[in-house]
Amino acid sequence: MSRGRQRAITFGILVLAFALPVVIAHLTAAEPRTRRIHVEHFRYGMQPEVIHVNRGDTVILTFSARDTAHSFFLQEYDLDVKIPQQTGQVAVAHPSRPEDEPQLTREVVFRAGRPGLMGFFNTKSRYRCHVWCGQMHAFEQGFFVVHPNYLHAGATGVLFALPLVGLLRWRWGRVRANPAAVDGPAADDGPPRPQPGAPEGVDLLAKWPRLKRVLELPGLQYWLMTLAGVLLYIVILTSLVGTKMAGGNLGVMLVWVVWLVVLIAILVPIFGRLWCLLCPLPMFGDALQRGTALGVRSGASGRYNSVFRGLMLPWPQRLANAVPRTLSFLCFATVSILILSQPRWTAWAIIILVVLATLMPLVFELRAFCRYLCPINSFVSLYSVMGKLALRARHAPVCQRCLQRDVETCRKGNDRGWACPYGLSVSTIDRNNDCGLCLECLRSCSFNNVSVYWRRFGLQRGLAGADEALQAIVMLTLGVVYCITFQGPWHNIRDMVNIVDENNWDLFVVYSAMLWLVTLGVMPLLLLLLTRVGTALSGTDRPAREMFARDASALVPMGLFVWIAFAIPMLTVSWSFVLSTLSDPFNWGWDLFGTAGAPWWQVCPEATPWIQAGFALIGYALALRALRRVWSAATPEPSQALYGMLPSATLLFGLTYGLLWFFTA
Repeated sequence: MSRGRQRAITFGILVLAFALPVVIAHLTAAEPRTRRIHVEHFRYGMQPEVIHVNRGDTVILTFSARDTAHSFFLQEYDLDVKIPQQTGQVAVAHPSRPEDEPQLTREVVFRAGRPGLMGFFNTKSRYRCHVWCGQMHAFEQGFFVVHPNYLHAGATGVLFALPLVGLLRWRWGRVRANPAAVDGPAADDGPPRPQPGAPEGVDLLAKWPRLKRVLELPGLQYWLMTLAGVLLYIVILTSLVGTKMAGGNLGVMLVWVVWLVVLIAILVPIFGRLWCLLCPLPMFGDALQRGTALGVRSGASGRYNSVFRGLMLPWPQRLANAVPRTLSFLCFATVSILILSQPRWTAWAIIILVVLATLMPLVFELRAFCRYLCPINSFVSLYSVMGKLALRARHAPVCQRCLQRDVETCRKGNDRGWACPYGLSVSTIDRNNDCGLCLECLRSCSFNNVSVYWRRFGLQRGLAGADEALQAIVMLTLGVVYCITFQGPWHNIRDMVNIVDENNWDLFVVYSAMLWLVTLGVMPLLLLLLTRVGTALSGTDRPAREMFARDASALVPMGLFVWIAFAIPMLTVSWSFVLSTLSDPFNWGWDLFGTAGAPWWQVCPEATPWIQAGFALIGYALALRALRRVWSAATPEPSQALYGMLPSATLLFGLTYGLLWFFTA
């Protein structure tokens, strides 16, 4: 069977799996009726937190405010209802017509479900408060769900169809590998791979020689870090001096909306660890350790051919793994609500990272902070394996000759480039996790054997050990927790983390203990248990500890797309605030670009649940593919491999269904 026909069958199954539940939901839809709903607002929540209606229902809303003035902002229905305290009347404005005068009324009446084609896409909306009522104001929201919920029905159908599609592709791959023995060992269903040891992808420097000359420019990384450092200084300054309202502070908008979304959704998935080339955090530490910002000081510092300052102590061997940076990320994640909701704490969090990155090079060798403690690196190093950009050696035999002569200029440095800040030899780089793309090896290699490759997305697979398996578990769990805490409607959960203005320290301690217990205890033990069950079912002779690390590799694509699904609404919801704060960065009444004070307008809010559901399903499909590869390599029998992956696949199925329920239902 041709690949084109296989793709057509796959596409047909997925379309049918989406369409059939949608048709059933439409045919079984309830008759429209009149719904009277009272919405009570308070700091920082609403009751009801979720409103379920049927398409065509006449919805009559009344409002009250428990403590201070609030609003009911539902953009999909062009409603911005201002709710004063202690009065029965509300002022109804229309965001699409900001020039119109608000109308006073006691009831807001509208019909559920958008007309025309948009009515199909409008399934789940978020109603928010648009009147600042405190530091946690940005998280005050509820869900407005219209039934029949076509998105939830169709996405659930696709979820059930993806394992079937995976089985078909597995079988097709084995047929292509050995048409005469369909039941033989499984084969990858991708394009033919190069010989072992050869880099995969397009050699960008061979294709564009001018790019190589640019990347070899002395001080290139320093100037890139300087440019990023200027932006970082602006972030710190505006966070400290600007308005205390997070939604109107340029520093908060640049870090938690622009940079975070670009990092999660673009830089890491596409360009791997490119951010490490730009990151300004190690700039001052590098200059202090090297004694210069631009040139190369060749000589001798211990086992390196570059002259370094400071004590140059080796990092403790027991901590030379992914655990310290994972715990660092978990610490920041625990207090993230404090950092995000108060601009001054955004500034102080960045300052703490800059100080650590500056002082540690005076004690420890190379970029110990970046390698082992940087919380950003916990995300970047794990998910960069999915990225398309990769630095590799061109020819393995050339590196072997260099190793035999104990030269290794890529690791030790020479008069053209510094010793690798990450302590790596290019000959050993076969994945993106550790290389920070500083490009020093590109300059120092004496044999022109280093290049940058453009590969297929998600090409790399596998984790180095239990430490990276724990990292994958923690990062996926935190992605789910972030979705629930920051984008969920449940004010009780936000009350647990509200140490900003409610001083709920007792609840915060409970929340923190539960978070650490789940991320470091419950989830790792659950995956270990499922791996042991899979090992027993498959009959493989691989140790369960080894299979645990291999099994956890399926959490990498799943976690990446959960984080992308979390990040997208941050940009679509807050884009108008970004434009507004750029015009008035210090809240001093400036209007540099004519966008200061622009009315709040979300970017296609009706599309957000669809995008999030799509990313959750993509992550699930890639996770199943990773599991298939892991267990196919562990046992030669396809049926045994299926038994082995079944327990972990069941966990991924349940997790994905929970995400779909959260994003769409």
